[in-house]
Amino acid sequence: MIYTGIYLRASLAILARLGRSAAAPLIDAAVLAIVLEQLKSYWESNHRFINGGSYPDTYTYYVQGSYVLVWILGLWFSGTYSKYARPAGVVRSMIAATLLLGFGYGLLPEDLRFSRALLVLGATGGTAAVLAWRTLLEWLTKREFFAKPLRRPRLLFVGGAQRKLDLEQLLAERNISPAIFIHHENPSNASEHIKNLVDLHQINECVVDSSMLSNAELMQFMEEIGLKCAIKTFLAQGNFLVGSNSSLTQGEAYGGSLFQTANPVYVRQKRSLDILLPLLILASLPLSAVLLFGAGRGKLWMKILGQFLPLLAGRHTLVGYSPADAQEFNVPMMATPIFDIRTGIPENLDVLQSAKALVINYAREANVGGDWKQLWKLSKK
Repeated sequence: MIYTGIYLRASLAILARLGRSAAAPLIDAAVLAIVLEQLKSYWESNHRFINGGSYPDTYTYYVQGSYVLVWILGLWFSGTYSKYARPAGVVRSMIAATLLLGFGYGLLPEDLRFSRALLVLGATGGTAAVLAWRTLLEWLTKREFFAKPLRRPRLLFVGGAQRKLDLEQLLAERNISPAIFIHHENPSNASEHIKNLVDLHQINECVVDSSMLSNAELMQFMEEIGLKCAIKTFLAQGNFLVGSNSSLTQGEAYGGSLFQTANPVYVRQKRSLDILLPLLILASLPLSAVLLFGAGRGKLWMKILGQFLPLLAGRHTLVGYSPADAQEFNVPMMATPIFDIRTGIPENLDVLQSAKALVINYAREANVGGDWKQLWKLSKK
């Protein structure tokens, strides 16, 4: 019975996690479908079928359903369903998905082209509705659905000198610039002194080095100082800074992977490029050969077709750094690239230091647009 309870609890936890992950896409799909249906009813009555009539079921179920599906995939692809999406990202993904739908619309037979206006109006109204329900729920539940603008905290750090340097580096890497940064080395028996510092400098965030206090001392410190400002803990293992500014909000964390090549959104987008570009080149033969060879990028055409199956299988990627470089320079692993960024280093600079800087900077700042530029540059004859 004990084991049954454990397995049942684990199963419920998995179902709850899946439910939380699926909730936002399902709500978005329902909201977008409602917006399209309401717009269709208005357009029927006031523009298209003023004297009677309606759109066929083909439009209602298949065309509108396709719109919703492509929009949801666009939102997912852009990272809207990852933690702390930005409103601008929602707008960009809806625009991109709508442009894709518009392109597909132009290729449809005449009897399936019902209304471009409804597509544009649906995208506009759908974008507003997707943003509106998140904003409303955020206001009602005090839970953050959108990433907030970076703050400039008035910060007091309680910890050693070396840990202070580690914290400064972490904040700089996260583009966090404290308006005030006060350092106090010894937290033991100094709560009154720290309170005075908090009051004097109007500190709103106090960061404590976890290695300097036991759990009991840390709890006591939080009880004494926590009413005056937010308390965050700087973990010794992994350089994580965790804590919450309010009992009503979920704790936030600065730290973890600093590399974009470990970001699930980027990984998903990069994988899509590795699949779509080879398929596009193959599907557009011989036009793709003429265009790429004409642009001096015949190497790109030949290498992609030569590594076609490994690219689709995920064993190779179009551009990036090698697994050996990832291990040597301690950056996230990726599939073997058919165009290695190290080949772009000029011969007079091909030294280990240049390679290390190039690989680490790529890992930190990688994006699909940059990958395409690298691909175009490295494939030049």
